[in-house]
This record gives sequence, structure tokens and C-alpha cells, in this order.
Amino acid sequence: MSRFSEGISKEPRDDLKVSLAAEEVELEAWLDLFEAAPATVRDAFQLASTRIGSMGLLASRGIPITEFNRVMGVNNNGAQPQASLAEVTRWMDSHAHPDWAFQVAPIAGETSNIIAIERLGFLPSGTGWAKFVTHISEAPALDLPADVTIRVADSSLSETFGTTVQAGFGLPPEGADWFASLVGRPGWHCFIASIGAEPAGAAAMFIRQTTAWAGVCLTLSAYRERGLQSQLIAARLKTALEHGASMVTSETGQPLNEFEPGHSSYRNQQRGGFERIYIRQNLKRNL
Repeated sequence: MSRFSEGISKEPRDDLKVSLAAEEVELEAWLDLFEAAPATVRDAFQLASTRIGSMGLLASRGIPITEFNRVMGVNNNGAQPQASLAEVTRWMDSHAHPDWAFQVAPIAGETSNIIAIERLGFLPSGTGWAKFVTHISEAPALDLPADVTIRVADSSLSETFGTTVQAGFGLPPEGADWFASLVGRPGWHCFIASIGAEPAGAAAMFIRQTTAWAGVCLTLSAYRERGLQSQLIAARLKTALEHGASMVTSETGQPLNEFEPGHSSYRNQQRGGFERIYIRQNLKRNL
């Protein structure tokens, strides 16, 4: 039996619907993020993306981390043909950083894809990613300290938003232009948190129909431990509800245990009212 499949249990139909919606909106957000990249950014980061069947493929040899080099949506449409998985592998090997991953959500108890991927030479790597969801029916309260403001970025703030995200994530300088391109883009909502007159954090959210993906949130190092991430979560939930979304999802690294240091994002999700619905494993080659 696959080591990954040991932890999978059958889900009720409602849970399956939630899991599929959470996976699909994330896939659409990331493909649109790659599509939004200006040509200079695509060249600098060696970006590439495509779809093969229900799967979304992301590649960036210039950003050698899993977020930008992975196969999404593997389990979104049942068992994948072996030929499709082989085609995915060839495309990723041609475009992605060598440490790329298949990400397989444990939805619907589907194990055949994991077994097929393991036959291609991939095995579970690391502790995986925690997938979070919250359902919203009323706007959360925004209780901002007197010196904190949170604004929805418009075109006048696109450069500020881009540079804040670039600095917070530690991306090369071209990252500023990339994230600035999201401001005003259909489906995207971008936020800037300031302390006094200084940008201190930023967040972005992508909405498709009634589901929102809130996977971008950061605080600059000089302003951490002030609750800004929680405020940015609340601001996005409020905006999601205003735009017709009833479910919001995000993901972050899964700690070994709840007390492991360095996983503030995980704990911020919990404090923000999100529930972890599963752990999504990364399957990688043993390089």
C-alpha cells in the first residue's frame, strides 16, 4: 500500500464538495497569477504554466521552491490516465526546477493516482501542506489599533502593493512588478496594511463564483507580532462576503506538531476561524 494512502479516509459527499471547491479555486488562482506575470517577469523567473486534463502545472526555474514548481489538481477528476501522468512528468522535467512536486489532496479516498505517481519514481516528501477552509455568513469585526489602516489597493497603490509583497516574501526585485500586476485584475482583491504612513503588510485574494482563495498574506519583519495577519484575514473575509463568496480557503506548511516554532501562518489560520480539512502531501523524486 502507498505510504500516503494509509492516512486517507472516505469523505461524506458534502465534505468532498468542499474539498473539490477548495482545490479548484486554488488551481485557478495560481494559473491566473502566472498568466498575469509581465513578460519581463516571465523571463527573469523562467515561468511557465499549462493545463493537462484537470491538472494545473506551474514551473519556475528562477524560484526554486515547491509553491512555484508543482502539479495541482491531480485528484480533482478521479483516476488520471497513466499517459496523462507521464505527459505531466515530461512537461515538468522540461520546464520546472528539478525539485518539483506532484501535490495530491486526499479527497474522495482516491489512491490510484498516488500509486501511479509512485511508480513513476515519486515518494511523499516532508510534512505536507495543511489545507484550511472557513465558511462565512456574516462579516467579521475589524478591530484595528489607532495607528493601523488596511486599504484595498487600487491603481495608485499597485507599486506599493508589489514592493511590499516582494520584500515580505524575499523575492528578487522583479517580484514587485509581478504582484503589482494583480491590482485591478479581474477576480483579484489586494490589500495593504500600514502602521502610520508606512506599509507593513499585504495580502491578496482571488474569488471565483462563491469560493475565495486567500493564499497570499505577509507582514514585513519590522512589524511582526502586532496582529496584522489576523487583521488582514478579517479584511479579506469581509470583502469575500461582500462579493458573494461563502467559503474561503488557504494553505500553509504543516508543522510536525502544534508547538513547532516557525509556523506562525498555521496558527494565524486557526486564530482567524479557519479549519484544517486535510493535509496535502508533496510527492517528489529522491534527488
